[in-house]
Amino acid sequence: MKQEKNKVLVIASHPDDEVLGTGGSILKMIDEGAEVYVCIATEAVKSLNFSEEEGKKRRKEAVDASNALGINKTFFLNMPSVHLDTLPIFEIINKLKEIINEIKPSIVFTHYDNDPNQDHQIISKATIVAANPQICNGCIKEVYFYEIPSSTTNALGDSFFKPNVFLNIDDYIEKKLKILGIYKSEVKKYPHPRSIEGAEIYAKFRGLMCNKKFAEAFMIYRMTK
Repeated sequence: MKQEKNKVLVIASHPDDEVLGTGGSILKMIDEGAEVYVCIATEAVKSLNFSEEEGKKRRKEAVDASNALGINKTFFLNMPSVHLDTLPIFEIINKLKEIINEIKPSIVFTHYDNDPNQDHQIISKATIVAANPQICNGCIKEVYFYEIPSSTTNALGDSFFKPNVFLNIDDYIEKKLKILGIYKSEVKKYPHPRSIEGAEIYAKFRGLMCNKKFAEAFMIYRMTK
């Protein structure tokens, strides 16, 4: 019997989070035959008073990045960036449930639940509920937290991100960095952690932890075998 392709859903609070946290892994999983979908929760036109022109430019960057990654479909929820705390949490959960029921992923990636960034934390907690084993008859077998340099890395003490899964992205780092460069509105100048150079150095750091040149690191939240 032919094994079904893995369907993977990457849930991101903001455009560029999906590339920063999982870009190399997305490329690797697609290369290995997976179907990958992305959900970007927020937009910044209304919440941050950006112009319509700026909003269109940022949306185009997100679409272009998804196309470059090879994403099957990108969902845009258009929630208010930096103001997710003004929305009822069940509203966010229900939107994520709709996407999960539509594509029925076997693997879900989301933000670390103790990320100091408020939007990241809210999306993570909403994902955990939306990815409940009862949803879509238990289709989701694996749930992982990913990290965002300059955000997740600022967690302290017991809430610090402690990765226990590493994906080798030696063959994909160059393409990941090129795709990150599509986000001209988001990428910062070095030595900012969200610069192109910063992302490369961070991937080297995670690679050192698993004897690879480059890696992306994750924390497993749940795995069902």
